[in-house]
Order: sequence, then C-alpha cells, then structure tokens
Amino acid sequence: MVPSKAGQSFAAFLPLEFGEPVTDADLDRAWAEVEQAIRNLFGMTALLGQLRAATLCIAQRPLTFDHGGISVRAVPDLVAFYDDRPPLIVDWKVHAFGTKDYWLQLVTYALALTRCKPHRDFPAGFRGCDPTAIRLTEVQLLTNRLREHTLEEEDVGEVEDLITDSASRMSLALDGRKLAQTEAADFPVTSYPENCQGCPFRRPCWEGNG
Repeated sequence: MVPSKAGQSFAAFLPLEFGEPVTDADLDRAWAEVEQAIRNLFGMTALLGQLRAATLCIAQRPLTFDHGGISVRAVPDLVAFYDDRPPLIVDWKVHAFGTKDYWLQLVTYALALTRCKPHRDFPAGFRGCDPTAIRLTEVQLLTNRLREHTLEEEDVGEVEDLITDSASRMSLALDGRKLAQTEAADFPVTSYPENCQGCPFRRPCWEGNG
C-alpha cells in the first residue's frame, strides 16, 4: 500500500513488510495503545498549558543547517514559539517501556532550530538564539512520563563532534562513489542485533546481504 493513496487511513504494521500476519490481538493492542497515548496526553495539564500559551506551534518541520560543509537535517515533532521565552521542542515517544533516553536526538533538534535559516512562518521576533536556551521535553505517551533535557555549553561541542564523526564514517563508506554505484553489502551493519527488530530498513539490508 502506498501511504499517499490511503491518506489519513494509512497505518503500518511492520510484520506486513515481511509477509507475516497481523493478528486480531495485534490490532486490539495497537488500538489500546492509541487510546492510552491520547488519554495520557490530555492528562498532561502542565505540558498542554505550555503549548496553549505559545504564540505558534509547528509540527514536523524539517530544519536544515550547515556544519563544516555537512548538511544536517532534523525534523522535530513539535516546536512551540513564545513572545517572552525561548522556544520549546517536544518529542513524542510511544514505547511501552520508555527506558531509552533521547537526549542526543533532542540536542540535535536544538542545534537545528538555532542554526537553520528561519522559515517564513517563524515568528518575526525569532532570529535564532543560543541552543542552551532551548527547552527540550521528551514525552513518553504510553508510560505517561515527561523527561526534561538540558543542554550545557560543553554539550554543544560533544554533539558537534558526534555529527562530524558520523558524517566522516558515511563519507568513507561511500569512498567517492555515487549512491547508484553502491550496494547494501558495501556498508557495515550494526554491532547491536537488537536494533534490527524495529529497524525500518531491515528488509533491504537483509536482501542486500543475501
């Protein structure tokens, strides 16, 4: 199924990608989790109060910035702008256990927001700010937990180093070739097999490696 043809009715179940069945129990659990996430969200009165106080909320906006000649693209779930305080970035998570910390992801969003060229619909008063001023909130919708993340000046350098290192690894893997000249087997796989379980690129990766 092509998502664009299904419109708002599209819902993806990973087993279908591999020809596996989706049981009634799977459907019931998915629907229950959707309901639980919505109930938890509307119970987060403090967070909703912050969002209602915003002058503008923008969802799923691609933010691109240059880092030493490298183009970095980030897509935060939600950015809330205010007249009297720095922006708030909200990252929605829907994991049943919610044990993973997404600090690095949120910090990258902060860098992207403060270093990208302001979009036309950004508030007129926003012309970027220090990334350490951005407020970062990770919202675990299934476990009903909020994690507030902070960013210190030394953290900025750490994240910049990680971006540079990742870009260098990708560049070395390409070895000057165009993407059409490469195959999946040309690239290293993860050192953590558990990452494969929920990876959206599992099928082309496995097919490319026989």
